[in-house]
Amino acid sequence: MPESQQRDLAKLVATLLGNAAPLRWFSAVLMLAPLLLIWGGKLQGWPELLSALLMVLFGLGGQYLGLRVALDAKLFAALAGEHSCERLDHSMQQLGWLKEEQAGRSMLQRAQGAQALLKRLFLCFAGQAAALVLLFVWRFFL
Repeated sequence: MPESQQRDLAKLVATLLGNAAPLRWFSAVLMLAPLLLIWGGKLQGWPELLSALLMVLFGLGGQYLGLRVALDAKLFAALAGEHSCERLDHSMQQLGWLKEEQAGRSMLQRAQGAQALLKRLFLCFAGQAAALVLLFVWRFFL
């Protein structure tokens, strides 16, 4: 792939990942709300407690993935500039963030990896939303 296309792809991926930032904050709210309910003793019975704990667990996963997505957005923005994949790989290896066998991936492979990371973030958020729906169902309809 020509270098100009690699930069365009990196810019596109950086924009896509950057637009996921609000999802991380929504996930944080959906994680903190059940913690407040647990702390305040407002949950009735084990189904509500289980649902709240699921929201917290999915939220923790979402926070981790959200941080990874934010980091990747900045890395792809740097790659869209004048930084090369080789320089990035070298720096990441020095920090211990990248194994030697993972170095040298193409921009397309990197973009696909970032897309998979973003999908996992959405799945964590969807898990939180599903647990919230279960909490409301158990609270108000059962």
